[in-house]
Amino acid sequence: SAGVNYDLQYESAELTITKAPLTVIADAKTKVYGESDPELTYSISGGELIGEDVLSGALARAAGENAGVYLISLGSISAGVNYELQYESAELTIDKAPLTVAADAKTKVYGESDPELTYSISGGELIGEDVLSGALTRVAGENAGVYLISLGSISAGVNYDLQYEGAELTIGKATLTVTANDVVITEGDLIPALTVTYSGFVNGDTKADLQKEPVASTTATPSSMPGSYPIVLVAEMDHNYSFVLLNGTLTIEAGEPILGIE
Repeated sequence: SAGVNYDLQYESAELTITKAPLTVIADAKTKVYGESDPELTYSISGGELIGEDVLSGALARAAGENAGVYLISLGSISAGVNYELQYESAELTIDKAPLTVAADAKTKVYGESDPELTYSISGGELIGEDVLSGALTRVAGENAGVYLISLGSISAGVNYDLQYEGAELTIGKATLTVTANDVVITEGDLIPALTVTYSGFVNGDTKADLQKEPVASTTATPSSMPGSYPIVLVAEMDHNYSFVLLNGTLTIEAGEPILGIE
């Protein structure tokens, strides 16, 4: 009012109430593959809520359950029409699940086919319908000895941190039976070369594949009296065979008597 002496005219204007600035920051989260998502939480990092105003809604994250990094987005979070809402994002990290595979120790005998190389899960577990694929392998070689079994192509997929506990394949020696061949001679004869017979070769081996052939010997001589004398076998160690030695007998028979002499 200017009082009764004025004809007052009015030109209006406006009061503008601008939105209050408010910044929401998401909290980084982690979980292990196969676990449920943790609660996606946040805090106010700039500005403030006025009076009894509250934030409503929930954060969201990029879809996916494989191990990796997923962006956490603002989702449906809102402070209402009176706020200029800014958002600082974070990430949900899905770590690989730990899984330990243990190989089973195996044995076979030289010349046999390899047994199936098997394993078991000794730590952690497979999630849902996940499976292990691939096969174990071993160090090459067929001679008797010990060979390391390795992980080979075994895999649980991209979502697992796979650890491996190795084992060994032991190839034992095959049994080779060596028999000294019996010999019969007549008194006064020279002692012939002593021979042996082999039973139990595998892998197409022959006596030529032995490190050293067993040796047969006897105490009999051309001047020995008629009778039975043992043929004794002696063998050294071999890489791939354990020997079973069967001794033989050399028999010296009496010769024809000389006329006039009994």
